[in-house]
Amino acid sequence: ADAEDVRVSGASAVAELKFHLSAPLVDVPDTKLEILNGMGQVVGMRQWKPKEKPRDVAGELRRAVEDIAERLAAEMGDADEQTLYEKVQASGLFYDMKETLRPAVQLAAHSRFRKAPKDVEAYRSELFTALSSQLNSVLINKFTSNTAVDSELFPTPADSFAKDFEMYGMRAEEAAAAGRMDIAMSRHEDRVALGEKASKTGDAFGLQMLSDAWDAMAKFCLVSNLPGARDRALECVKKAAEVGPLSLELQLLNALAQLDFGMYDLAEASFKAALGVAEGIAFLPLQRSKKAIIYAGMCVLNDAIDELEKKTYDADKESLRQRGLPMVTFPKRDLSRCIKAKESLKGAAASVDGAPDRRAGLVAMLSVAEIMLDLNLPVAAKRALDLAAKCEALAAKKEQERELEATNVASVYGLRSRLDACLALVTEGAAAALPFAAEAARLDGTGRNYEVLGQANSQGEAVDAYEKSLEAFRDDAPLRIYLKLALLLIEQQTEEALSRAKEVSLTASKKFGSAMAWRLAGITLGELGNKVEAEAVFQESLRINSFDPLTWANLALLTLDGEGRIEDSVASAKQSILHDLDDAFLLRQLGSKLYGRGELPLAELMLRRSLVLNAAGATKKMLGDVLRASKKPDEAVAFFLEVMEDPAFNFEEKCELFKVLVSIYGERGGGKGKELADFKRKYADYSNNTLR
Repeated sequence: ADAEDVRVSGASAVAELKFHLSAPLVDVPDTKLEILNGMGQVVGMRQWKPKEKPRDVAGELRRAVEDIAERLAAEMGDADEQTLYEKVQASGLFYDMKETLRPAVQLAAHSRFRKAPKDVEAYRSELFTALSSQLNSVLINKFTSNTAVDSELFPTPADSFAKDFEMYGMRAEEAAAAGRMDIAMSRHEDRVALGEKASKTGDAFGLQMLSDAWDAMAKFCLVSNLPGARDRALECVKKAAEVGPLSLELQLLNALAQLDFGMYDLAEASFKAALGVAEGIAFLPLQRSKKAIIYAGMCVLNDAIDELEKKTYDADKESLRQRGLPMVTFPKRDLSRCIKAKESLKGAAASVDGAPDRRAGLVAMLSVAEIMLDLNLPVAAKRALDLAAKCEALAAKKEQERELEATNVASVYGLRSRLDACLALVTEGAAAALPFAAEAARLDGTGRNYEVLGQANSQGEAVDAYEKSLEAFRDDAPLRIYLKLALLLIEQQTEEALSRAKEVSLTASKKFGSAMAWRLAGITLGELGNKVEAEAVFQESLRINSFDPLTWANLALLTLDGEGRIEDSVASAKQSILHDLDDAFLLRQLGSKLYGRGELPLAELMLRRSLVLNAAGATKKMLGDVLRASKKPDEAVAFFLEVMEDPAFNFEEKCELFKVLVSIYGERGGGKGKELADFKRKYADYSNNTLR
C-alpha cells in the first residue's frame, strides 16, 4: 500500500501523522461449498469420530430391580393385596432374588471407584445394603396400597394424606431430638413429597399441607447446620410462594434470614411485605404483637445498614485526610438510616402490650432476638441483643435521673439471660453458655429456660434440668423434652435411671404415639430384664414405623440374648440392614451376638458395615475372629496385624493376640515359615513375654 506523510506545524510542537492506504477490494464470485467426505473432513480439523456411549450402569441396576419386582408379582399370583407384602417378606424368594443383584452391585461399585478402594468388600457391602433398601421401596409401591392419586376421575381426598403427613413430621422431630439431622432432613423431604401429592387433588387443604411442609422445612434448614442448608431455606420460601401467598411466619422468616445473610435490600422488601400481611390480621392483640416483632426487625436492619454506611464514610474521610486534601469540602454523613432505626424502635415499643414500665422497646427487641435464635440466625440475634442492652441502659438511666421506683423485670431479665445462653451455645459452646442459662433459670423457672440449662450442662446436671423443664411445662411439654430426658437417663445405666427412663418413655409414647418413645421404652425394659414386655413394646414401635432400622436392631439384640428361635433374630437383623442401619456400635453388637450364635456370614456383614462407619480396633479384632472361624485365615491375619499396631490395645492384650497369630501361621503352613519368622522378629517383645 502507498503511504502519505502529513506534517502539522504549531506554535510549540510538531505532530507527524502517517496514513496507510490499502489497495481497492476485489469482488469474489460466489462459490458453493460442499462437504465431500462427511462431517469432520474439513481442512485444519481432525477427523471426527463419534464417541462410544458409556455403559448405563445405573440404568442396568434399575432395570434389574424392576425385573425382580415383576418376577415376584408373577410368583405371588392373586394374593390378597393387604397381606402380599408381608408374604413376600416371609418367603425365602425375597432374599434369593436379592442375591441375583450382586453382579449388578459389583459393577456399580467398580464403576463408582475407578481405583480399587482399600476395602472393596466393605464398599460393596454398603452399596448392596443401599440397593436392598431401594428394592424394598419398589416392593412397597408395587404390592401395597399406594398413597398417590389412583385415578384422575376419582382422586383421593387431600385429607386422606393428613395422617401420614403428621407422621413424617413426628419422625423428623424424633430424628432431630436424637441428633440425626440428616435423617430429619429426609423426613422433611418426604413430607414435602406427600404435600405435593395432596396438592394435586385440587383441594384447598392439600395446598395448605404443601405450604406447611415448605414452611417447616425452611425452618429446619436454618437450624440443622447441614452443608448448604441455609441457602436451601430461602429456596423453600420461594417454593412456598409458588403454592400461594406466604404466611406471616414465612414472610418474617424470609426477612430475618435475609437480614442475617447480609441481603439488606431483599430483607427490607420482605419486612414491608410482612408488615402488610400483619395489617390484615383482624384480631387486634395478635396484630399488635406481630407488628412489634416486625418493627423490631426493621430496627435491627436499619441499624446494620447505618453501621455499614458509617464505616464507609469514616474510611473515605480517613483516605481524604491522609492525602492532605481539605476536609471542609467533605459532606456530612447521611443519618437517614439512624433516624429510621429510631422510628422503627418507637413503632415496636408502641405495639407491645403488657411490658414493664419503660421496657416496651426492650421487650420488643428481645422478642425478635428470640425468634432469630430459634431460627439459628446468630449474626442478626447478636445485633438485636446489643440494641436490647442499649434500651435497658436507657431505661435504667431514666429511672435513676427521675428517682423513680425500680421496676420488677425478673421475667424480662430471665428471657435476656436465656437468649444470651442460646447465643453462646451457637457461637462459643456450652461452657460459655452455662452461667447465662443458670441465671435465666434462677430468675424465671420456665420450661424453656430449664431446657436451655439442660443443653448447657453436663450429663448429670442436664438430667435434673430436663426434669425441672418437664415439670415446668406441665401438660404442654413438647415431645423433644421427653425424648431428650429419656436418652440422658438411659446413658446413666443405673437401675433407678432406667426405671425413670421407662416411665418417661411410656408417658411420651401414650401421649404422642411416638415410635421412638416406644423404642426407648423397649430398650429400658430390656435393660431391666423384662424381655417379654420389651419385645411387645418393640413390636408396637414397629407397628407405628416398620422402617426404623434402630428398632429392628434392638429387637434382634433382645432375641439373640434369649433362647428363642435364631430364625426370628436373623430375620430382625436382616431387616435392620435392609433399612440401612448406620449405627456402628449397634452393628458391632449385632456382629458379636451373631458370631456367638454361629451366624458367621451375617456377623461378617455387620462388622464390615460397622468398620465403614467407624474403624475401631475392637471391631477389627472381632471381625478377625469371625473370619478365622469362617476359614478365611489370610483376611483374619490382615485385621489382626492392624490390631497389633493399634495403641488402644494394651501389652497383655497384644500378647494374647500374638499367640493367636502364631497359631494361625502354624495352621496355614505351606511355605509360610519365612512369614512366621519375620512376624516373630518384628514383635519379639510379645514373643519373649509369651515364652516367660
